[in-house]
Amino acid sequence: MTEEALESILAAGIAVILIVLLIAIAYLVFYFIGVAKLYKKAGKPGWAVIVPFYNTYVLVEMVGLKWYWFLLSCASLIVGIFVDSGILLTVANIVSLVGNINIYYNLTKKMGKEPVWTVLLVLFSGILLPILGYGKDEWHADALVTENGLVDNIMAKSNGGQTASAPQQEPSNSSNPTDENNNTNNNV
Repeated sequence: MTEEALESILAAGIAVILIVLLIAIAYLVFYFIGVAKLYKKAGKPGWAVIVPFYNTYVLVEMVGLKWYWFLLSCASLIVGIFVDSGILLTVANIVSLVGNINIYYNLTKKMGKEPVWTVLLVLFSGILLPILGYGKDEWHADALVTENGLVDNIMAKSNGGQTASAPQQEPSNSSNPTDENNNTNNNV
């Protein structure tokens, strides 16, 4: 090969690297701004999306799950620090998948989306999370979710409709007229 041929191959390689780098930067900007908008819809700080681990904790908090779902969601990352491969890492990956499914299940309910969105978010969260932020869909703070999400729903079906933890709902500002009547009757 001649020196000119090597230079042209090197130039083409550098051009490909620059194009890939620009696409990656554009995607990261799209992702971070979109998910920050999603966090803001839920009343959480948008900057939280750029802080590793904290962003997952905020997501768990905003969908109404208990704090330990954060640990379950991050299990593969935590175990991966100490173990390179093996059964423990496989189990941690499964636990993380279950955690993420549960987070996305409650997120789907809070966004007023169909249940199929849970599956889509598990498979394509890198694209769909920012789309939820950019989209016109509103955050439904009053959506009924439980502290253990899908797990409670599965347990309720196996227990004949009884859930382990009560659904969470934003407190209502309106008072119940029947309660007022009952209080009046009790005071008389």
